[in-house]
Amino acid sequence: MPNTNSANIDLERDFPQVEDISGTIEVYPSFGGTQKEVEHYTKQNLPRGLVDCNSSVCKQGGVPVGDMFRDKVAEMVRTKQTGGTASKFCQGYENMGKGPKKLCRVTFVKVSINIKYKE
Repeated sequence: MPNTNSANIDLERDFPQVEDISGTIEVYPSFGGTQKEVEHYTKQNLPRGLVDCNSSVCKQGGVPVGDMFRDKVAEMVRTKQTGGTASKFCQGYENMGKGPKKLCRVTFVKVSINIKYKE
């Protein structure tokens, strides 16, 4: 699951109107595979870092789950939503010989978010 080398989101500082938050991170192989990894999170262990790509030939790959989570929470708070999802494919690329490159898209991540706001 996520490589947690980046800084945590600070709910109290960044989103003081949020009382509680929870949800899931789902990591799928993007080409029709049925196996997925699911991780649950709460206010005490929020998503952060990068989900590594599953492809051995992917360069600079992975999904920045921490950034994706933070951006979606900001959007949800701005519009006062209590539930939402965000998803992304791997951001890396594969070399196709001497020059051309193609997007990797081997790994797909979906983050589901549930927010309870303070009264």
